Amino acid sequence: DSSLILIGDPDQLPSVGPGNILADLLSCASIPRVMLDYVFRQEDESSIASNSVRILEGKELIGNDDDFVMIKEQDEEVALEKIKELASELKGEDMVILSPTKLNLLGTSSLNRELQALMKEEDADYIRTGGDLVLHPGDRVMQTRNNYGIEFFDHSTNETLSGVYNGEIGTVTGSDFLLGTCNVRFDDGKTVTYDKKMLEDIDLAYAMTVHKAQGCEFDTVIIALGKMNYKLSNRKLLYTAVTRGKKKVILVYHGNSLDRMLRSTDEQRRDTTLRDLLSLVEKRHGAWES
Repeated sequence: DSSLILIGDPDQLPSVGPGNILADLLSCASIPRVMLDYVFRQEDESSIASNSVRILEGKELIGNDDDFVMIKEQDEEVALEKIKELASELKGEDMVILSPTKLNLLGTSSLNRELQALMKEEDADYIRTGGDLVLHPGDRVMQTRNNYGIEFFDHSTNETLSGVYNGEIGTVTGSDFLLGTCNVRFDDGKTVTYDKKMLEDIDLAYAMTVHKAQGCEFDTVIIALGKMNYKLSNRKLLYTAVTRGKKKVILVYHGNSLDRMLRSTDEQRRDTTLRDLLSLVEKRHGAWES
């Protein structure tokens, strides 16, 4: 006999594509489940953990000068400058900037351009990826597509291994303009040499969307909330963003963007038929065994 064990957080974002598997499975009362309620990512007295609960309850968040800082700006330009100032102060640390969207002034596309210009060394070497993206040594980057064939040498095992996967994050360590290659040292320790074709699957990662960051964790998280599509303005997205932080969360938000997210429980309905199928199986075969 085989058992299937799924681990997940129903309060975080559902998949980008079709389906709502975890929520559908939890809707079936006879499927055995265990609620894990001890927080390992943050300290016991962390304001990150307590504010995460307040988000789910739609309550006003409580900021301090220690591990949960809230900065409200009425002008997005001022908010952007504040984010750049914070990022500059935290340069070299385990830090990321999260935004609900790629678009607008406080979206990841704008933030990555601004932060790359801020962080790069003067007269640094560069390489073009084939599109509009230019990479410099020190740039934080992310693999955006699974590449099972790309090879690298693992110094810990003295073996040649292969595979870099969607969502892996690293730092550009050097480039060769003439050869059109670029070296990236990933956070798990491997160093990979990319040619120009492979670089099409690389993007800047100073800032990333909350969806991309789901499953990741960072010592410090700066959350940029500005203008966004109403579908992105909800508690689940805010909860997912805040819970990426281990030691410190800094919320930089424009106008009433934070209040809108706390008020909204709106989610797009997903009719997957899985609940109906689970109910049918339950009627025919009885409850699942734990």
